[in-house]
Order: sequence, then C-alpha cells, then structure tokens
Amino acid sequence: MKHATLLFTLRNHLTELKKIHGFCETFSGMQGLSKKTRFQIILCIEEQVTNIITHGYQDCDEHWIKIALSTMKADTLVVCIEDDGLPFNPVEASTPDLEEPLEERKIGGLGIHLTKHFMDKIEYQRRGTSNVLVMTKNL
Repeated sequence: MKHATLLFTLRNHLTELKKIHGFCETFSGMQGLSKKTRFQIILCIEEQVTNIITHGYQDCDEHWIKIALSTMKADTLVVCIEDDGLPFNPVEASTPDLEEPLEERKIGGLGIHLTKHFMDKIEYQRRGTSNVLVMTKNL
C-alpha cells in the first residue's frame, strides 16, 4: 500500500452524497483495499456526512464539508471530516438499544453506532467554528 492522501469537498446538500462513493472507490482501488473494507469506509463517511447535512446547519446557506482519506502508515487508513456546522461530538452519542423491538426503537443513532463498530478509533475536536472528526481503520 502506498502512502497517499485524497482530499475532496462536498456542499451541504444530500444530493452530494453520491460523490462519496466515487471518491472512496477510486482511492480504495488505488490502495488495494478489500470490498468489505471499501463498503465499511463508504458507509461510515456517508452516515457522518448525512448527519452533518441533516442536523448541522440552522440556515439555508451553502456550506462546505471537507473530507480527507489518508494512508500515512502502511496498515492504517485515516478519514478526516471537517464541517462548520453546529457543535456535535458523535463519540459521546449514546448507543441505540438494539434489543428493543423495531417498532419501539427511537429513530436515529444507528449510523453513529455502525461507525463506532466499523472503525477502530474515532476522535472529535471542536476547532474554532469547525467540527473535526477523525476516524481510523486498521487494515
């Protein structure tokens, strides 16, 4: 695996989500990542970006979400997502009750739960007016 970084930005519109798949597939293919790992990475990024777009902004202005994929070490993939939305730390989000019957479960939280499950490390920082989420996956 080569040391590489791919940077891309998305607008805060749900129609932008389809771009994530293409960027991640290109990067993953260049790095020789398995289909399972590709799926997990794409799912985690899509879930987090969907949350940012859906819940992160109180205005109708256009905002940009920055995403970086990096393989700085031969056995580690790092995904960094930065946005200027409302402060939100997904690391502190509660785990949904997966034992509760579907019809009684509260809506939400499953994407964060899946991200915590598929990624090996998740860190959050608020830097000035930006949320910075760093997700690490051991390969």
